[in-house]
Amino acid sequence: MLFKETFILGGFPRKPEDHLVMDSQDQVDAWHAQGSGEGPILSIYHLNALACSRLTASGGTVIDVACGTGRFAAYLAKMRAAGLSERVE
Repeated sequence: MLFKETFILGGFPRKPEDHLVMDSQDQVDAWHAQGSGEGPILSIYHLNALACSRLTASGGTVIDVACGTGRFAAYLAKMRAAGLSERVE
């Protein structure tokens, strides 16, 4: 993925969100839905769960401090309990 983004012709321009703060319930609900079992950011959750698990000692604690709806924290806990054996295609 890093190779593809680094060497893609024409670059890969980044566009920041128009609203960096989710200050309406509709925004929160939409973000939460994206992380559902079939949501498009599930693969991002998996990649981050792998990284967090490698950075956390066996039996260590991960604290989610006001980072959204808690869906990623729940996914991370599930993957750590399962030994990160599940894969997302």
